[in-house]
This record gives sequence, structure tokens and C-alpha cells, in this order.
Amino acid sequence: MYKGLQILVFLFLVLHVPVFNFAQNKEELLLREISSSKTQNSKINKLIELHNYYSTTNRQKWFESIDLLNKEALKIESEELKGKLFLSVGSAYLELGNISDFKKCYELNIANKKFLRFEDNHVQRQLAIEYLVIKKDALASNFSLKHIARAKKNKQNRFISEAYISRSLFFMQSQLKDSAIYYANLATDFAKRSDTRICLALSLHHQAKVHFFFRNYLEAINEEFKFLYLVEELDHTYFKSLAYRSIAEISFDVGNFDETTIYLKKATTFSTRLSDFYEEAKLKIYFAKLFLARENLTKANNTISEALATFKTFNNYRNLGTCTNVLGQIATQESDYETAIHYFNSAISYFGISGEKQELDLVFNNLGKLYLQKGDLIQAELYLLKVVSQGSKSSELSQNYKLLSELYFKKNQLQLAYNYQNLYLSILEYNALSTVGSKVLQLTESNLREERERLISYQKESIQAKEMITIQLTRQIFITVIFAVLLLFLLFFLIFRSRQNKLKQSQKEAELSQSLLRSQMNPHFIFNAMSGIQSYIYSHEPEKSSQFLVNFSRLIRLILENSSKEFIPLELELEIIEKYLTTQKMRFEDRFDFKLNIDELLIEKQALIPPMITQPFIENAIEHGQLHTLIDGCINISITEENKMLQIIISDNGVGRKGSKNTKKIKSHNSMAIDITRERIRIINQKYKTKGNLKIRDYDELNEIGTEVIIKIPLKFENN
Repeated sequence: MYKGLQILVFLFLVLHVPVFNFAQNKEELLLREISSSKTQNSKINKLIELHNYYSTTNRQKWFESIDLLNKEALKIESEELKGKLFLSVGSAYLELGNISDFKKCYELNIANKKFLRFEDNHVQRQLAIEYLVIKKDALASNFSLKHIARAKKNKQNRFISEAYISRSLFFMQSQLKDSAIYYANLATDFAKRSDTRICLALSLHHQAKVHFFFRNYLEAINEEFKFLYLVEELDHTYFKSLAYRSIAEISFDVGNFDETTIYLKKATTFSTRLSDFYEEAKLKIYFAKLFLARENLTKANNTISEALATFKTFNNYRNLGTCTNVLGQIATQESDYETAIHYFNSAISYFGISGEKQELDLVFNNLGKLYLQKGDLIQAELYLLKVVSQGSKSSELSQNYKLLSELYFKKNQLQLAYNYQNLYLSILEYNALSTVGSKVLQLTESNLREERERLISYQKESIQAKEMITIQLTRQIFITVIFAVLLLFLLFFLIFRSRQNKLKQSQKEAELSQSLLRSQMNPHFIFNAMSGIQSYIYSHEPEKSSQFLVNFSRLIRLILENSSKEFIPLELELEIIEKYLTTQKMRFEDRFDFKLNIDELLIEKQALIPPMITQPFIENAIEHGQLHTLIDGCINISITEENKMLQIIISDNGVGRKGSKNTKKIKSHNSMAIDITRERIRIINQKYKTKGNLKIRDYDELNEIGTEVIIKIPLKFENN
């Protein structure tokens, strides 16, 4: 959870800290304005501004200003001003990892109805962050989606970016890699359109953190360097310190200690310049880890003890857990097992309070290593299997496999030793491949070669053991082998047949995907869209032409990116529908309207839908239903849950299929759209054992005009 909180620090800075371009006398100016303030409101606003200024210029004074703001909040009566102060204080507590005091500030603001009314957008944004990352409450998605919807309506790209960072953090903590990366990319896309480069910088940093969390090292370092280059251009001292520390963390994670040292020293230069002893304590953790890795235990102990003393003053349980874990590792190296166990138990307690499951895996591995070193194989196995049994996806899994391999080798369970060694090597090789071409993250070939030699050694001993057993066996083994060969042959035949069927299915799906793409990207639509843009230009309407082009280009991108996927988030499909209908409305000069009736619970639960399954029928309604020729033409799109199925209804008040003149062109287009959709539903039904269907009803059968299309498909969710 704390890795997500680290990123939240940056999000709060975006919310509270503008892009600073202060003169050297800015501090003096603010102090004079505070002392000469004639109203309480003016004084409070200037105090908050000074606090924000200190956050990136003098961290020692920033720490002191937290207490000042807190005292001011407790003694003033104005609920509005009290809320502003608690927001600033709360964000500071979050940055320092003091979650208990952070929650108190927000509980006070939640209860502050007057402030909630005055600062509605801001409070909702803050609440979304808290619920998403700390509580993981059911309200999280609701707050986040409300914020996104409001920000999109007001074209606030910066706030949209912040909201998508929040959603990305939530999915990252939930170990949903694809969703976390998807929303991180969205955050960067909107940050590029925002009015501040700090917003872009922080979105890039967030992308790096997400990739690092999932051990995509090359992507992480690339995004982190982008962040660094941008903040260097902005000459942002605080963010430069954070960028160098992040690069050092990645370097250490892959075992490149020389690069780690270089970037830690660079980060220290900037944190010292800011008098930021809290950030310096974080850097000391990695310096201590470096000393430990190089077996300089005295320096490691002194350095981590200094960091521990700092974090105790802030009640930062996550970093306290990290410090005591390192102290446990030092004691283990010194063979002081009782002291080591004491420190490891303290780390477990701290991480339990802060909710750090990934860090707990590290402690369990260290305890397993300790008992392995001590010769207590029972206790070693107990702690090492905790990491595996909990379904861990942490970076400690590779180390865990390595230790389990050593354990079972010592227990003479050679097959298990061999299996875990293989698992360890597969992760090691993956990490090595993922960092090819990176000067910072490249794993040495000698490490892999060394591990390969150990694996060969395991194999040889395992083979020797098996040969001794073979000598003692009878003819029954020969019969068993023959039977096994026949069984394997039958199994191979069944697998081959299954793969052939899957291959045919995949080819069918690929062909269907191409047909779908062709149906969405028909030249007629593209030509007409381009003509629409040209018309606005000739009419000297640059704003409309720009709006049309942005909308159309986004639509094309969404279609190209998602047409080949089986399912996409409902939220994304709604964006495609909205972009398409908006484009058509602008093209036909608002001669028709559309309504979207979507069950909000489906969005909150992250429902999935086949991409662009509605678009052909929407196009038919506009083009062939001749909605663009009517005065009050309208398309209604409804998406709801019906008997555990996703029900989609597209209805219109156009001329209907009979009134579309029954031309061959229209018949051919309609037929292709219907055939493609039915084939997609058939494939989904076959794959997921469901009974989805497509129904089309003409209102003219009831002496009314228009057409209704009903699509039913299985209801699926992203986290299922």
C-alpha cells in the first residue's frame, strides 16, 4: 500500500503546489503580507501559500509550518477556513506517512458540511484519493467517476489526469496490472493537454512507479528519466531529488550497486539543499542496504539506526518496518539470531499496521533465510512457504524460490529443489531480458551463468539418485513405461486436436476482428468526416473544426486500439459511443439527438463489453433510418443488467427498415453488420457457455416508425 502512498505525495503536490517561479524575496514578501493581513481569511490563505512555498524550497521550515497550520485550524471558528487548513495539514501528514493523523484531518472535513459546499470539487478529489488508496471502500469508484465526469464536462484536463492516477493506484494495489497501466497511460494523455508541465511530470513519474511495481524495469527507467529531464528543465529541486532516488531504487532492485550509489549521492545533494531530513532518512535506508550488500555491517547498522530515529518522530510505520527489517538482516549476517528474530518480529508488527503485504513477504523470506542459516529446516520451510501460499506476486518471489531450492536440496528432496531452481531462473531470465539495452538495469551474464551451473549441479545429483533407484526396479517399470508412453501418445493426440480447434477458432476471431474494423472504418464515413472538417474551415469556424478534428481523431484511435480485443471496460465503450455520436451530430449540424441510459452500478463494478458492438446499429439508425433528415430525430441507448446478462437496447424514431428504400447497398451493409454481430455473439456463447442473442424489431409492424435492436451478452467484470 505504501508504494501507492508514495505516488500520492506527488498528486497532493499537484493539488496544492503551483508551478513556482518565485523571486528570491518571495519568503519575505509572504511574511510581510501575513503580518499586515487585515482579515483572517487573507492571513490563512497566505499561511497556506507560505507552507506550499516551503515544500519545495526549505523542507525544515515546511515541517515547522505543519504545526503552525494545525494550531491555527484548532483556534479559528470559520468552518470554511478550518477546512482549508486541514486539507493542507492532511496532505502533509500523508506525504510523511502519518496515516492516522491524515485520516483525522479528512474525517473532520467530511463532517464539515459548510466547507464541503464551498470546496465541492476539491474535497471530492481528495476523498477519491483517500478511499481509493487507503480504504479501498465501495465509494471509491463512485467518487472517482464523479470527479472524472465533472472534470470532462468542464474540460479540466489536469483534474482528469489526477483522477486517472487515483484509479491507476487503486488497480495497482489490487495487483491488476493491465488496468493500472491503462489508467496510468490515460493520466499521461490528459496531462499532456493540461495547462501545467508539473502535471505532465508527475503523470510520467506515476507511470514509472506502476511499471516498477510490476517489475517492468525498462519501461520504469525510461519513464523515470522522462520525469527527470522535465523537472531539470523546470529546475524543480524537490522533484529532482525524488527522481534521482527513484532511479536509485530501480538500480538497487536489479543489483546494480555502482549506479545506485551514483544516483543516491545526486539525490542527497538536492535533499540537503532543501534541508529535507525526512527525505535524507529515506535515502539512508538505501545507503544502509548498499553497505549490507557489500558486507560493511558497521556502516550499515549506523546508517539505518539514524534513519530509524527520524521515522520514529513521524510515526511512519512503513519505514519503521523497513528499518527494523534491515537491522534484522544485519544481525543475521553477524549470526546474532535472537536479536535478528526480535527485529523481524518488530518489522512484521509495523507492516501489519501499515498494511504492507509485499513488505511482509520480504520479512518472511529473511526469517526463512535466518532459519536456513541456523539449520532449523522446519521453521525455514514454514516461513518460506508463507510467501507462496499467500499467492504473492511481489518481487520477493524470485528470492523465495531460490531459498526454497536451497532448503529442499538440504532436505535431499532433489526434485523439489530442481523445480524451485527452475522457477527462480525463469524469473531471473525474464528480468534480464526486460532490461536489455538499459545502461542502468542490465543484469550481468556472469550471474546467470553462475545460476545455470548450480542448476546443472542439481540435475546431475538428481540423475545419479534416479539411476540408483532404477537398478532396484523390476520388469514392472518397463510395463509402466510402455503404458505411460501410450497414455502420453493419446494425450498428445488430444492436445494436438484441441490446439487445431483453438487455431481454427483464433483464425475465425481474427477474421471477424478484421471484418469489424472494416465495418467501423468504412471509407464513406471517413470521407464525410473529412468533408465536415473542410466545411468548417471554409466557413471560417476554426473552433468547430478543431473540436471536430480532436473528437474524430480520438474516435479513430480508440477504434484502432480496441477493435481486436474480445472485451473492453464499459466506461471505454461509452467513450467510443459518445465520440462517434458527437462526430455524427456535428457532421449533420445537430439535426438529431441521442440519450444514454446506463446503469451506474455496471461502471462502478467495472463491467466489460465487446468493443463497438453497438456502433453498426447506431450507424444504421443515422444513415439508413434517415435521422439526419428529421426535425426531432433521436437515438436511445440503454445498457442494463438483465437476469445476469448485459442487455443493450438501441432504439430510434427513424423511417425504419421498410422506409429506407430497400436499396441493395443498404441491404448489403445491414446484412454484413447483423452477420458480424451474430457471429461475435455465437463465439462468445460457445466460449463462455452462455445464451446471448440479437433481436431486431421494426416499429412499423405496430404502425409506428423506427427500429429497436436488443443485444444480450454474458455479464463479465474486470476483476473476475
